[in-house]
Amino acid sequence: MPLLIAWSKQWWPAVLAGIFFLGAVAYGFPDSPAPWFDQGINLGIAKTYALDGVYSLGLGAGKVVENRPLMISTNYPLLAWITLGFKLFGVGLAQAQLVMLAFLVVFLFVSFLLARRLFGGQSAFLAIGLTVTFLPFYGNGLSGGLGEVPGLAYLFLALLFFDRRESPVTALAGIFFGLAITTKIFYLLLLLPVLLVEIIFAWRERVVPWKRWFWLSVGIVLPLIIWVRTLLPGGFSSTGLQEALAYYRNPYRLVESTFLKNIFSFATESTLAHFAFLGAIVYGGFFTQKRWRTVQRAELILLLFVPLNLIYFLKGPGWFRYLFPAHLVLLVMSPGMLSALIERWRPKQIAGWLVIGVLGILIAAQTIHFFRHRSDKLYYNPAPRAQAAELSAEIPATADLYLVDHPELWFLLPGTGARQFIHMNPYTAFGDDFFTLGNYPRYVVVDRPEQAFKEADYAIFSRRYAPYKNFGLYTVFLLR
Repeated sequence: MPLLIAWSKQWWPAVLAGIFFLGAVAYGFPDSPAPWFDQGINLGIAKTYALDGVYSLGLGAGKVVENRPLMISTNYPLLAWITLGFKLFGVGLAQAQLVMLAFLVVFLFVSFLLARRLFGGQSAFLAIGLTVTFLPFYGNGLSGGLGEVPGLAYLFLALLFFDRRESPVTALAGIFFGLAITTKIFYLLLLLPVLLVEIIFAWRERVVPWKRWFWLSVGIVLPLIIWVRTLLPGGFSSTGLQEALAYYRNPYRLVESTFLKNIFSFATESTLAHFAFLGAIVYGGFFTQKRWRTVQRAELILLLFVPLNLIYFLKGPGWFRYLFPAHLVLLVMSPGMLSALIERWRPKQIAGWLVIGVLGILIAAQTIHFFRHRSDKLYYNPAPRAQAAELSAEIPATADLYLVDHPELWFLLPGTGARQFIHMNPYTAFGDDFFTLGNYPRYVVVDRPEQAFKEADYAIFSRRYAPYKNFGLYTVFLLR
């Protein structure tokens, strides 16, 4: 397609994408987005490790979460970098955001290289244009402690080396696969596509590449050994690991009540309709061009990963972030697959215009959505950090302060002295239950105590505590 080839050689698409990207990440820094529950857990682990030298989540008064497998879902391939930032520059939200920004840059770079290898330079430019105008890319990617984008960055790095046959390069691909898998527990799903692709190519080539499989396995296993060690610091325990894996398979236990609802939401939610549109382009282009005859290992890994991520999303609580990795993969692949799809049905002389037209409209729509919603609280909210500073100024650091289900506030407060109690879900909680212990703290920060506590405990809480001050997001109660 001469038009697309000529267009891809121009400098201005890269400059425009770079300017857009820099403006997007600078807007509202470092409160864009603000930390919330999941981020607070992950950033709290990095904070505890940086300040107290223990790789777990601090609970205050020198205590940490002992059952790490049920709490650490995002792990060292991301948290180690955030911890290093805290060690070098101090604990803070800005430091964590800078680490996430670095991962965004790495992701865009490796996405461009991967898309160029699979589909050509013109498709790589368009893939970057789609990605930088996709608002959730910043909402999830800049969220300190969230592992979706870092995990994909490691995955794409692995795929850049995956089709090579040299043993050291194969081992390097395995290491990056292992880092992707251990970044976030969700990425354990990658083991299945890697296994299937290796079996498919061994069958297609009529050769069993034992040497390749050995070095690939060695590379994957090394990060997994470190991962198990972080979860089970006292030594390997098959019981503990089985308990963790059972929890990871379905932490919310809501499959029956959400599966059909999540399917129907594709007809009512614009984000899911956008995903479905991209999916139709990618898989339509793949099958109409019969690309399976010449498909590369890296491309097939991605094509298998997307439906696995979709199943994971459908069986969960329906949060769009759980589908976000597959969404990014479709954004990166859709320009190349759209070119294949249009060339199959249209004369080649107009195919370039059609590709640019379709993707240009999509980029324009994403850009409009970006500017309309960039200031939404979901993407920019200075309140948590500002109100944490107000609370810290009001209540001395040495005060007996207890936080209920506010790990993001525990991270934002200075030091690690404040105690906290966290409900990870309706079935798992961490921290001291002061009702059981009878050790009532002077200050308690809790939202909707009638919901946070059991009925009998709430009756005790109402008698013993009175509202002290409301800081907006955080209400402090004082012991009578």
